[in-house]
Amino acid sequence: MITIVYAHPWDGSFNNAMLKETKKVLNNNGQEYTLIDLNKDNFNPVMTQNDLSVYGKSGFKDPVVDKYIQILQKTEKIIFIFPIWWMGAPAILKGFFDKVFLTNKIVSFEGKKFTKVEKALLLTTSEFTTERLIKELDDPIKVVEYPIKSMGVSKIKWHNLGNIILSEKPERVEFLKQINNFVEDLI
Repeated sequence: MITIVYAHPWDGSFNNAMLKETKKVLNNNGQEYTLIDLNKDNFNPVMTQNDLSVYGKSGFKDPVVDKYIQILQKTEKIIFIFPIWWMGAPAILKGFFDKVFLTNKIVSFEGKKFTKVEKALLLTTSEFTTERLIKELDDPIKVVEYPIKSMGVSKIKWHNLGNIILSEKPERVEFLKQINNFVEDLI
């Protein structure tokens, strides 16, 4: 099964256009998928005192965390779609990693695997060019790659439409066309 983790609050965003294109490619290829839309699910990314009271034992108090764990344990390939804001992932995605990527449920730091996920695709947008993100700003995607690799994922591909605010329509349309290749490469 393929899982899409989507982290953007606005339906009018380019990230939403990437999500729609990704779903279209998966449907056209007869691929089953599950969508985790963190904002539509009203996922609370804040790690509370209540959450931390069981966190050390790989526990959770938020019932949606159990739903996400069940989905991720059945996932074979994963797609993350999100913007890069202030040199990092949105808080809701960071909170997803904090609260859901629990030791001995999703991740292991001892080489064990708790999911079937082997391949991941990251589709992002950013205000800075991709080159500038990597060279000048210490590659903010590393912070997202680490929890994904902790799942046992060995192949991660990242595609970013940089300079999104100044991009012209032809550039955005071309990037959307490329999503077909990005997703087909994953599947």
